[in-house]
Amino acid sequence: TKEIVAVLMSDRLEGLAAFRFVATLPAYRGRGLARALLVAGLAALAGHEPWVQLTVTCGNPAEILYDRLGFRALPATFDMVRPVST
Repeated sequence: TKEIVAVLMSDRLEGLAAFRFVATLPAYRGRGLARALLVAGLAALAGHEPWVQLTVTCGNPAEILYDRLGFRALPATFDMVRPVST
């Protein structure tokens, strides 16, 4: 059977694209699949959007890949939560 082993989900708004989700199955990590998807995504955006944004959790090993591809960290933001009903 055929299996999806890596995925990149993205969207575009005026002036900004975003890579929303990048994932590789654990058994397939370290083979350059995420890098290949990101490079293809960047190539597809070339000439259409001036910026692309992605979000990564601090300490995620993927930070190294994103840094190597030229992504730079912006000042920190915080996720805030609360119960829907109080």
